[in-house]
Amino acid sequence: MVVDISSPSQPELVTVLELEGEPQSLAVGEQRAYVACGSAGLAVINLLYPAQPRLEQYVGMQGEALNVELGGGRVYVASGTGGLQIVDGGQFPHLLGSIAADPNAQTAS
Repeated sequence: MVVDISSPSQPELVTVLELEGEPQSLAVGEQRAYVACGSAGLAVINLLYPAQPRLEQYVGMQGEALNVELGGGRVYVASGTGGLQIVDGGQFPHLLGSIAADPNAQTAS
């Protein structure tokens, strides 16, 4: 969902982008948004034209994507039983690897 908040007292819905899975968490970079979508993995959304967001791809991973954070060109996803998943946030996002973590890991901060 894209909301115009140029007038904070009267936010206006601009558009809605339907995603697979169960959206859990959102991190926004310069021209992309990353959404942890539970069993569907990580949704990568192109924001070049903010009023017309476009789904670029889903990055599959072990476990369920529960929380997402950005840092240093990487996307970090807490995926519960899958641990911490590390995704390259470059031109062609892809899974770089994972780190075993507490099987109940739900945050990636």
